[in-house]
Amino acid sequence: MAEVAAALRSVGEGFLRMEERRLELSLQMEKERMESEMKRTQTMLDAQQLFLEAFLGKQQQQQQHKKARVSPSSAAMEED
Repeated sequence: MAEVAAALRSVGEGFLRMEERRLELSLQMEKERMESEMKRTQTMLDAQQLFLEAFLGKQQQQQQHKKARVSPSSAAMEED
């Protein structure tokens, strides 16, 4: 009877080790997935930031260009 109990205990311990290892692998995969998702999100944020900076830079150039066109005529009006 003791042999059967020892065999069952051995099987149970082996099963427990397998489950712990499966859990470790599952947690590691989830961690790697989250890191990958964070990198993807950061890449998207960086791209959006570059797009916004380019858009605002273009908008500022257009405003400066408009001011440059308006300035000579307004300067002439101020002289009168």
